[in-house]
Amino acid sequence: MDVETMDARASYRWAAATGLASVACAAGAEVFERGAVRATETPARIAAYFADNHQALRWQALLFMVSSGFALWFYPTLTHHLARAEGGRARLASTALVAAITSIGLTFVALTLQIGLATASGYAGQPVLLATANALFMVACVPNAVMLTAVTVVSLRAHAIPAWMGWLSAMTALTQVVPVFSVLADTGPLASGGWASAWLPYPLYTVWLVCAAVLLIRAPQTVHHHQVMGASRSALSWAG
Repeated sequence: MDVETMDARASYRWAAATGLASVACAAGAEVFERGAVRATETPARIAAYFADNHQALRWQALLFMVSSGFALWFYPTLTHHLARAEGGRARLASTALVAAITSIGLTFVALTLQIGLATASGYAGQPVLLATANALFMVACVPNAVMLTAVTVVSLRAHAIPAWMGWLSAMTALTQVVPVFSVLADTGPLASGGWASAWLPYPLYTVWLVCAAVLLIRAPQTVHHHQVMGASRSALSWAG
């Protein structure tokens, strides 16, 4: 194996490992979790929550943003792997990449609102801002579900990754779909800040991300830098 091939394989594995780095940062963010507050609470109750936890919530937002940054580096590697298995124009791999980037973009906006709420904890318009932040986290589940569905189809049809990973992707996609119905709920677990909308999308998704990263790190094939860049350019061209 020549030096260039070894460097390309090492670079590919480091890129795949950013999936684990994303999970690690998200786990660190959970240390600063202080529970959820519903947008239907009184303005005084919401203000008290953000005033009491403003520093923890800002640290949490920072770590989730770093986690999302690592995810932005990881997903092109995953979709390149899918594109190699899919062949042709790699339509589903491109769909997965665009969907993942869309979800991460919406998450960045939601985290920005969380930082704003934590920084200006006395602002009287907090119920509206909190409802908007919760809605953005929910909306981010939609492209995430699309990405996971694309991974499922390529995995089961082209055997890009083991079949069990394809079924795990399918189950994880379902957990991303359920919170979307919170748009219709005013009370109960699906309402803004309820457990189904605030917690359901994340545990199985974390397991999925760890498994995807480990599988890519252990992938035996040789990967060249120009192939990775070519797949990324192809995926982005489909977004246009």
